[in-house]
Amino acid sequence: MRHALPTFIAAMALSLGASPRDAAAAPGPADGVDGPQVVKGELTVHLGFARLLTQRSDADDVVNAEVGYDFSNRFRLTANSDIADVRHSPFVSSTTVEALYNIGRIAGVETAFRLGYNHPWRERDDSVEATLLITKIHEPFEGDLNLVAQQDLTGRRDADLGYALLAVVRTTENLQLGVKALGGLAATRGFGGQAKYLGPSAVVTVPVPQAGGQIRIEAAYLIARGVPHGDPTGLWSLVAEWERVF
Repeated sequence: MRHALPTFIAAMALSLGASPRDAAAAPGPADGVDGPQVVKGELTVHLGFARLLTQRSDADDVVNAEVGYDFSNRFRLTANSDIADVRHSPFVSSTTVEALYNIGRIAGVETAFRLGYNHPWRERDDSVEATLLITKIHEPFEGDLNLVAQQDLTGRRDADLGYALLAVVRTTENLQLGVKALGGLAATRGFGGQAKYLGPSAVVTVPVPQAGGQIRIEAAYLIARGVPHGDPTGLWSLVAEWERVF
């Protein structure tokens, strides 16, 4: 269901400040990079974990859980929750409900558009997200690009623009190797200064006949660029996803 882009696209969407989802216009470090493919009757259960590496003695752990269902070959609904800092506050920090619609092929790439409503359970304002999801497949290369815009409903903050990218090549039937990137592109009133994360990634697909469907496991280690001194120097993440068509 998820694929990755063979061409390395100028990256980048995730501003990781004090917490991983604050002012983030892209998937968080424990999220996957989503593809636009929709298969009627498919149920997806996602669990992601990421550790933000800092120059402090302790690191921040991030958890994301998501459930999605494809109601047709075009339309999917998902709900997900984040825990932004497991060690210091092991409670859900935000919940997002999203609706995705697959547009089809445009200029040779599979394309979808997704709208989401995010409710933080702590101090931030509710926000809306709009995401363009693009997939290009040219075996053995595969790739996903998510371009995201986020705006809080109060209008007190600028809209954030960002991206997430996964580009891999298939080395065996069940193994893909490549690179992953997250980064902030811009805020509406200024460019530059957004954090960038880039590094190697591996994707393993494991059939599970006893449970039906398959499990997709993605591991990545990303180095940070463009972050102030003392902020995250990088991150590593592990994302597991079970998919089954009913």
